Amino acid sequence: MNHIQLLECFSIKQRGGHYPCPRCGGRTMNTESVMRNALSRRIDVYVCDTCGTKEALEDMGTLPQMPLSDWKIFHTPERWGMGIKHFTKKEWDEKKLITPSYIGRWEATPFNIDRVEAGELPADYIGRRTILSYEPDKGTVLLTEGYHFIIDDEEGQKLK
Repeated sequence: MNHIQLLECFSIKQRGGHYPCPRCGGRTMNTESVMRNALSRRIDVYVCDTCGTKEALEDMGTLPQMPLSDWKIFHTPERWGMGIKHFTKKEWDEKKLITPSYIGRWEATPFNIDRVEAGELPADYIGRRTILSYEPDKGTVLLTEGYHFIIDDEEGQKLK
């Protein structure tokens, strides 16, 4: 999932919850209604008023423009509820999920680059295709081009 796709998905999710500002990561968003915050000038997502002002100043040439890849949501997407979901067998059955729940690539986001540097993610995963699916008697399976991992067992317990 690239930056724009992630923000488009988050934009929908954002309207039903209370999240930090996706641009700066601060807990300065108006929680009464997400639409009382500033609408980003970069993409259809709400940001805090301070970030909205910064974007206006960037557009006037007063400040250098911050690239999307520097937004905090890409460093730790799970903080915004945008991590990959690990479904249990019961959840797969209840949702009648017969197709993969996620298809994308390991993107070279700051979050994944940090994981590579920390040794949590092999560098050769970057750019490879990824599918999250369910296999009977195994549970949730992460398929990365050239690799195959079981990440949950039948009861939804994460495997080490």
